[in-house]
Amino acid sequence: MSATAVVPHDAFNARALRAKLVAALAGASRSQLAGWSRREILESPHRKGRRGVPRLYSWVDYQKARAAVALLDRGVSNRRLNEQIADLDAAVENWWRLPLSAHQDNAVIPRVDAAGYTIAEEPRPAEECICGNHSAQSRVARNDADALDIICALRSQGPLGRLHRFDEHIDMDPRVQDGYPVVRGRRIETEMLHTLYEWGSAADELADRFALTREQVEAAIAFEQALAS
Repeated sequence: MSATAVVPHDAFNARALRAKLVAALAGASRSQLAGWSRREILESPHRKGRRGVPRLYSWVDYQKARAAVALLDRGVSNRRLNEQIADLDAAVENWWRLPLSAHQDNAVIPRVDAAGYTIAEEPRPAEECICGNHSAQSRVARNDADALDIICALRSQGPLGRLHRFDEHIDMDPRVQDGYPVVRGRRIETEMLHTLYEWGSAADELADRFALTREQVEAAIAFEQALAS
């Protein structure tokens, strides 16, 4: 069984991710996120009472924001987003887990009751797998095809969305630091490394201090710079 299978459901629904991060990785604007929250495509973000505290979104919201952008990019009208996101939920239960690194090798297969699809935690023959298998995809019901295409595309990008080019060294997972970007295999947030670098610490110094390679530190810094651009 995948380690992710034992993650409490609340880990995915905890509102911990800042709007700036979600928007940058999803390729959306913060005003779009707010609008999707008002329309209940996303949950209403947690926001503390005082002004200036960032809006916070959950891992599920982050994946739904990515899906909304992907749908808009494919020509789906904004007014149909609620319906289309609901189609994803109906097609594959807990589909928003699939971009996690731990699920990159898990198969999407038909449910035994033929009501949609599910994530198989154990290896399956390639001919049974939906994502990445053209013969299996050809057997998908027409009304599920578009939803599964979006889900498979999001999984192929991994947890970093638009910045998936950094996924060799950077990861995101709700079990680790509330889902914030970290050095892969460690609990060291990229934001902290970048902040220390901005304060004058050299990459080699940070690598020595946190037992990282220079390449890992440089990837973390470059990732944060890409988020801000």
